[in-house]
Amino acid sequence: MGVVFIQDEVLPDNQTTRRQLIFLSLAFMWFFVFLFFLLFRADKGTVKRLGALSSTVSLLFLAEIGFIWSLELKTRTYTSTRNLLLNETAVDQLLVPQVKLSAKLNQKPPLFVPTGVYIQSLYFTSYNNVFVTGYIWQEYHEEIHDELERGFILPDAIDANNLKMTEAYRHKEDDLEVIGWYVEATLRQDFDFSNYPFDYKDVKIRLLHLDFNRRELNRQVILVPDLEGYEVIDPRTKPGVDKDIVLGNWNLSDSFFEYKFKTYDTNLGIKSNLFKTNFPELHFTIVLQRYFIGPLISRVGPLFVVITGCN
Repeated sequence: MGVVFIQDEVLPDNQTTRRQLIFLSLAFMWFFVFLFFLLFRADKGTVKRLGALSSTVSLLFLAEIGFIWSLELKTRTYTSTRNLLLNETAVDQLLVPQVKLSAKLNQKPPLFVPTGVYIQSLYFTSYNNVFVTGYIWQEYHEEIHDELERGFILPDAIDANNLKMTEAYRHKEDDLEVIGWYVEATLRQDFDFSNYPFDYKDVKIRLLHLDFNRRELNRQVILVPDLEGYEVIDPRTKPGVDKDIVLGNWNLSDSFFEYKFKTYDTNLGIKSNLFKTNFPELHFTIVLQRYFIGPLISRVGPLFVVITGCN
């Protein structure tokens, strides 16, 4: 006899665990508040007793705030549901459904184009826009990729005046051709500010091949990460990001390739085209952690000055 548990239903997620810990800590805090109220005999109303109680309760409140902040800083859930591409095996496993789908639709096997990213600078131009510069390269093999256009699309680029994609180099050795482009682009992002100022920001560089929707190819064109182009691919080593990058009030936490599976409910105007289901879009993601000290000082500092001045 076997018993099967659904892990997502049995184990609480990080958000639930954090809330439970906060509620438990609040219960303990109020327990000690009332305990100290009795120990200091605050009911007698003397200045000395009330002063001691006030100082103790203030310390309890500060400890509770510190505990909540520490939970927020330690909770990192942004990689828990990601399709991270850390090795060739992970890439192959995630692309198996697309290979099977092509066979089912009587298409040729998908064409895979190795693609790499190297970011040199990054800064926020608004709440939901980020400007990035760097290099993007692709590898093409003779005979395998002869029928393909060379190039890529940045679907999230929004400012045509600041969009720059210039071929920087082209290197050919035997049957392998490597083309690199220098890129400057403003990308639209979907940032979450609910955990401000203890938040993380995922800067995503979304990539598609120029021929991802060419019907006459009768096959899918999918970008795969050029893992061999990096010395180390561990997200903690921040691959693909300049080590001297200046980020202002942000700390570079991780960087990695991932797949986002997208379903297109349109044939994009090509009548004979097949609707794409769970199509793997290649994302290069940079995770930034905000330095919370700056916002804390900028907001609490003026209040402290005002309170001190009033006293």
